[in-house]
Amino acid sequence: LALRSFAQVIGGHREGSTTWCAGRELALSPDVKVEADFVIWYQRRALMPHDQDAPTDTVFGEAKSFGKDAFKPEDVSNMKIVAERFPGSIITFATLREPSQLTEGEVAAIRKLALWGREYLPGRRRTRAPVIVLTGVELFARFSLPETWKDMGGDHARFGDAWRMETGNLRTLADITQQLYLNL
Repeated sequence: LALRSFAQVIGGHREGSTTWCAGRELALSPDVKVEADFVIWYQRRALMPHDQDAPTDTVFGEAKSFGKDAFKPEDVSNMKIVAERFPGSIITFATLREPSQLTEGEVAAIRKLALWGREYLPGRRRTRAPVIVLTGVELFARFSLPETWKDMGGDHARFGDAWRMETGNLRTLADITQQLYLNL
């Protein structure tokens, strides 16, 4: 569902293109191996017709189903190791659970990584590692995040309009989901 979300919902069917692989063990050095449940190369559609080289974002993801307290400290730690090795990449935590089912421990650990990832990389004009949090709300969205969030009401509805203006921008999505789910 996370792969589908990036390919069909987040990119708005026409706003982005994806290539992906699932379940990768990354040998970052002879002593360091970490797993990513998915890796996506995501390219947002060029904003202007003459912009032929829209940047491609690399997204590393950790995916969980409905288990309580499923994002363990080692999952967050592994994603930080990946982000250090691939500066500027995007880290995603995806769960089928509803937002209210994220535990305080999960939120605290992911929030800490998100704050670290918000720092700018010198000379790259990008943040270190934006963190996206996808819950059942986003993963089960039929086709439109703005419409799904509007139907949710509250803070979700407020962000629907912001996303409509930035459809496909993963850094904006990171900012929105951090506000919605990590209280940042």
